Amino acid sequence: MTSAAPTGPTAAGTSPTVRTLLERATRDLQAAGCGTPRLDAELLLGDALGWGRERLLIDSGAAVPPPAARRFAALAARRAAREPVAYLLGRRAFRRLELQVDARVLIPRPETETLVEAALGLPAGARVLDVATGSGAVALALADERPDLTITGTDASPAALEVARANAARLR
Repeated sequence: MTSAAPTGPTAAGTSPTVRTLLERATRDLQAAGCGTPRLDAELLLGDALGWGRERLLIDSGAAVPPPAARRFAALAARRAAREPVAYLLGRRAFRRLELQVDARVLIPRPETETLVEAALGLPAGARVLDVATGSGAVALALADERPDLTITGTDASPAALEVARANAARLR
């Protein structure tokens, strides 16, 4: 019989390892019904530590400092409550862009890339209106990949437009 791995400092005062935290969070997220529990755990722990996923694998035996372990525990609990990973991290990759996202906008989905693919075939200099732009994913991806297009993004939500404008400014 084995006992559950600790998620915080042990009784002896040592910090848990990357491996221990990932294994425990993966089990917890799977039990909560998350579809990609290991990936979610890796993304959240990587964010808490400021590491990429590859370093989590390379340094899986490394001790996780208590502040990072606490941040990770809070993020994992929110994920177990089914808050989207993109909202927890505040970002989402879309095509060649890293977009800032939060609850004011929908998270760009892989299927949305199909729309961008179709629009890439527009004639040179075409005008594009991105209605309900949200984070600006479609408009910004087109601007990035087809600078010859004239693109306007619009949204009924002033809060969503704030996110799109911030993404546009950050991505230039």
